[in-house]
Amino acid sequence: MAILLLTLGIIALAYKQYTLTVRLAVHEQYDNPPPGDRGRDEVQTQDV
Repeated sequence: MAILLLTLGIIALAYKQYTLTVRLAVHEQYDNPPPGDRGRDEVQTQDV
């Protein structure tokens, strides 16, 4: 029983670390757009 709880705890921590890493990677991707990509705001203000 203790081994099962320990295993579930380790899996939960690993999953939490994985989701945090994925969120950070997604945020960095949107915060640093590739060169030439001005983003939605600049394109909308240019049309005015």
